[in-house]
Amino acid sequence: MRIFLIIYLFLFCLFRTSYAQSNKDKCGYQVVRNRMAAIDADFDKKLAALKLERQIKLQSAKTAGSPLSFTVPVVFHIVLDSEQISLIGGKVGINNRINSQVQVLNEDYNRENADSVDIPAAFKSRYGNVNIKFALAHTDPNGNATNGWEVLQTAHNGFNVTDFCGGCAVKHDSTGGASAWDYTRYINIWVLNMLNGVSQSDYIGLTVPPSFTDTTFTDPYPKNEMGILIRYDAFGKRNYSSDFYYPGIDLGRTLTHEMGHYFGLFHPWGDDNGLCPNNGGKDDGIADTPPECDANYGCPGFPKYDCCTADSPGVMYMNYMDYSDDVCMNMFTLDQVNVMDGNIESGGESHELTLNPKLLDYPINNDTSKKVDTYSHGPPLS
Repeated sequence: MRIFLIIYLFLFCLFRTSYAQSNKDKCGYQVVRNRMAAIDADFDKKLAALKLERQIKLQSAKTAGSPLSFTVPVVFHIVLDSEQISLIGGKVGINNRINSQVQVLNEDYNRENADSVDIPAAFKSRYGNVNIKFALAHTDPNGNATNGWEVLQTAHNGFNVTDFCGGCAVKHDSTGGASAWDYTRYINIWVLNMLNGVSQSDYIGLTVPPSFTDTTFTDPYPKNEMGILIRYDAFGKRNYSSDFYYPGIDLGRTLTHEMGHYFGLFHPWGDDNGLCPNNGGKDDGIADTPPECDANYGCPGFPKYDCCTADSPGVMYMNYMDYSDDVCMNMFTLDQVNVMDGNIESGGESHELTLNPKLLDYPINNDTSKKVDTYSHGPPLS
């Protein structure tokens, strides 16, 4: 009997440890938000005012009949050492992951994701179409042809993303990273190994949205640091079972999630340590996403209830802004769409991204021999 008790306790502790390790923050958005709030006591109030202003502008644009479908250029800066580049398949692997990632973004942001059939009937009427398309830039800031990505084969094992600036070192040539392309014309995405000091970080994504660079705030982020960081084993869509991916994160939904932050969305549970809106807590400010106690992990069964939403239909764990595994994410809501559209529409903070469609084409002379797909700091990739 005693031996069975020992075995039971061992397995119980193992389960608890495994569960604790899997239920960690996957997104570092709160790192940058906490920095802003620590510097500016009125941060939340100012941010709410900015959001309200954008929503008013959006309603005016809709009234005027302005189109709500846009395409924006994206560029990937791959900043990895030789071993990490090899783990994700070298030049061919990088190309495949980037192309599949852009496809996933376009499906998820335009109601074209095949797994939308898995949205519970209770939430189907809330399923929104953002109408933002993403395309790899084919003209770089100097007017040269580009594949829409560049590689810096770095000597660094990775970059600290838990520091005060949220991984800013990877965003500058001078600190061993890759400097952003013109932030008014491209969405910059850095692919890197994320560290917590010198060890592996639990984060797989981190975003500095344009709103956090607004001069309304005390000491905002520099504008050339706006953009998205994504861990190198969490971008793109798995092609083969042997591909190197973070467990449960292999369908490209990390970048779908982080792009939501870029366009103004919060986590549904409000990053408030388990409090509920009716008890002094925060949420995402979105009316059609049910309140949540905390993030959801893995693939919960429907319906799922928690301390903030105990009634049917339960929490929306399948929302892209939650922490569920990729295979269980499949929707934005109509009100989330309104927030993102308010950022990209005329007068919104990201509207400039839509004004340079020629960046999506190769230069007029079509000299694609000048394509930049390796970064000058490192050796050519095999």
